[in-house]
Amino acid sequence: MGAAPVAKAQTKPPTHAIERPVPLGPVQVMASHLRHRVLGNSSNAQQPFFWPDYTEPGNQFGQGIHLKQPGWLEAVSFHVAACSYDSLFLRIHVYALAQGFPGAALLPQLVAVRLARASLANRVVLDLRPYHVWLSGDAVVALEILRAQGSGTLTFSAARVPGPLYVIDLPGSGANRNFPPRGTARQPLFWQQSPTTTWRKATTFSLGIDATVLQVAN
Repeated sequence: MGAAPVAKAQTKPPTHAIERPVPLGPVQVMASHLRHRVLGNSSNAQQPFFWPDYTEPGNQFGQGIHLKQPGWLEAVSFHVAACSYDSLFLRIHVYALAQGFPGAALLPQLVAVRLARASLANRVVLDLRPYHVWLSGDAVVALEILRAQGSGTLTFSAARVPGPLYVIDLPGSGANRNFPPRGTARQPLFWQQSPTTTWRKATTFSLGIDATVLQVAN
């Protein structure tokens, strides 16, 4: 039996779709605008002021920063109201809040400054843009004493407005007592102690520390 003839496939010449422009309606493009906001306490006042009991290395003094929306922390600033030392050695800390007190560190790098007393007449501004610190919620900016310098006087500008103000103010060896200027009377503050750390806070007083945050404008 002979083989059946094989039918050849019929091919058509290729067709090319021709795309024609379709008119579109007007499109409105809205760009997000970035805005700097200064949060915290920007007081440069000589009075009122805050002074810790001890300038012991490791002690810290911080200000709560309230954010309505997240953003990049670009700078922090503070003002020293009085200083009897020739210079100060401070470290900058940024913390997330945990149960109302400083928690996880948001600035793990060591950012420290040496400030001569002559430079303290003006507000101290520190650029933190190289560290790319992202704040997703409320935070605390704090200053840590790095070097023991004996007893003296160190005060920071403050204000009688809601903080909170956060402190670790431990006596250590007791050799680094901090004395306020003459004639100063301390107003009582109601302190709340953290249940898990040595931090304390006062909600009716604020320290002269502020933060410049870059946010998307509403």
